[in-house]
Amino acid sequence: MREHCPNCGGLLPEGVSAASVLLPLKAAQVIVLKGSDCRCAPGVQALRDSVFPFGKPQRRPSPPLSTFLQQLYLHTNHCLILSTSLSILPVVRPRVNPHDLNQEDQELLSMFDEAWQYLRETFTPRDIQALSYEVWITRDVDSFEFYLTELLRELFVQRPETLKTSDSVTVKEVLEAGTLDAFIKEVAEKRVLTLAFGGLRSITDYLERQLGLSIDRTTPSFTLSTEAVEVRNIIAHNAGLVSDLFLRRTGRSDLKAGVKFPLSVDYAGSVSKALFNLSLAIDSAFVTHFKLWDAVQVSSDDVRGS
Repeated sequence: MREHCPNCGGLLPEGVSAASVLLPLKAAQVIVLKGSDCRCAPGVQALRDSVFPFGKPQRRPSPPLSTFLQQLYLHTNHCLILSTSLSILPVVRPRVNPHDLNQEDQELLSMFDEAWQYLRETFTPRDIQALSYEVWITRDVDSFEFYLTELLRELFVQRPETLKTSDSVTVKEVLEAGTLDAFIKEVAEKRVLTLAFGGLRSITDYLERQLGLSIDRTTPSFTLSTEAVEVRNIIAHNAGLVSDLFLRRTGRSDLKAGVKFPLSVDYAGSVSKALFNLSLAIDSAFVTHFKLWDAVQVSSDDVRGS
């Protein structure tokens, strides 16, 4: 059975799901589909392909990377749906007949209608879209940093010799841990938390100087990823406003302190792609260098084992 396009209401071609057409018509090239009443699906799909640039890893990802990629896909799809809801809901909502629902679903629909009316009356479409982009970038960066810390945590536990440091420990600390394994895990956890507090730059510095990995910081993926971390920081701590610290750390000369950082679906999608590429590169070099999991070569110029 042919489905209707959620953008224009036209019939989609056989085999094309309405769920695959998410972006608003105004954002996509208008192309007439042969044998279809829908005029926007091809352009929409083309734009979706540019926003979801993820390919399958060329090797089995490490457990931390597998978790990160799942989160990345979830955030991207979820936030893209939210950001385009203003264009889709006016078309989809009238087709829902409350009388076809049970009482519990009718109550949920009523709550939805009240919330949706409040949003439309209180905020502009741009406000709602900007919020979804903020959530998108923030969750992507948080998940990426968690991936890096999980990678280090696994390394320190499996290869405790990498924890070697000039820092002194007391006999009391060793005894309080109970066993040597417990002490190693405790030291590893402290090291991970310290590195995580410093963010991406702190972790990459450690990977280079202490663990012997060579990281190319001139690649577009690394540059955009480090900027995304700073964008996340101003979203969390400065209401999304550009700060002097942000300008110093990113070198952005096209922005001024006090203005809202410009977010868009293209920028959020680019951040996801950069984090995706950088995570694959780091994972490949990390796994190959330390032999933690099965290592199969992944082509990348972002990171290479030394």
